[in-house]
Amino acid sequence: MAYGIVSKYELICMKVGDSLGSALSTFAGQNMGAGKIDRVVQSVKYTAFLNMAGYGIVSPIIFILAEKCMYIFTNSKDAIVVGDIRATIWMGVCEVISRTVFALLLPKLWGMNGLKFVSPFAWIVSMLLEIICYYSGKWKKKKML
Repeated sequence: MAYGIVSKYELICMKVGDSLGSALSTFAGQNMGAGKIDRVVQSVKYTAFLNMAGYGIVSPIIFILAEKCMYIFTNSKDAIVVGDIRATIWMGVCEVISRTVFALLLPKLWGMNGLKFVSPFAWIVSMLLEIICYYSGKWKKKKML
């Protein structure tokens, strides 16, 4: 139950970034087809700024209100105690931020082929954070249902 609650919460929090990414993909594809590379570059930078600003505002709110917001999905105090929403949200936010950084950096290093590696590199960053959380041992102290 706790995992389901945290997953729903994370999905709601990540929708803005996902929507911006989808809109950017369409916009970039149309402008690439029209040969307007300058508009693609400008839109990627603007979208990266919006993502970082949005998550910079939302992330602290998520961490502060995490437990209270989980009550939107359940009244079970036991499930809320088990659900480590902060770690899950932090991994998601790190993935979005690293995805944005890699989307800006890798094309400069490897041209358009660098875009193939944006998602895998972002997943690796998120996975590394997950490994750190695992080896910290904090999850062992959570009350089990």
